[in-house]
Amino acid sequence: MSLSLASFFQLGYVCRDLQKAAARLNQRYGIRNMRFREYPMMAQSHFYVGDVLYELIEPRNEAPQIYFDFLPDNEDGIRLQHHGHILKSEAAWLEINAEIDRLGIATNLRGEILDGQLKYIYADTVADLGYYTEYVYLSGEQKTAYYADVPFNP
Repeated sequence: MSLSLASFFQLGYVCRDLQKAAARLNQRYGIRNMRFREYPMMAQSHFYVGDVLYELIEPRNEAPQIYFDFLPDNEDGIRLQHHGHILKSEAAWLEINAEIDRLGIATNLRGEILDGQLKYIYADTVADLGYYTEYVYLSGEQKTAYYADVPFNP
């Protein structure tokens, strides 16, 4: 087995100032509809363009270093930090974790939130691909609820 790049669903970007980055995306690319959320270690926005989910992350002081390492120089800029891949079953989640470990790929960030209904792992594929590869597994009510309110843009 190898590390799968199938099940792609998300482009993840980091920014220094989420509101300024959102304004720039609106002005230059017509991205007007975003869902914003605030957490202690980051501010986030999510939005769709076509079938692709975009995530913008403004890391705060408590955020893991892997976000800060990719920050752009300008306050309103964004920089690609990860590709997200969504896994459809717990078996697929366990398999990808085992494969990451078997291949000896570093995982600088691994965890779960929402009572374990959202699990994530960041495989350090920066040397190979230029970005981290995030794998996500949603279960329970979060399987349909977590991204349900993310708005679409034309």
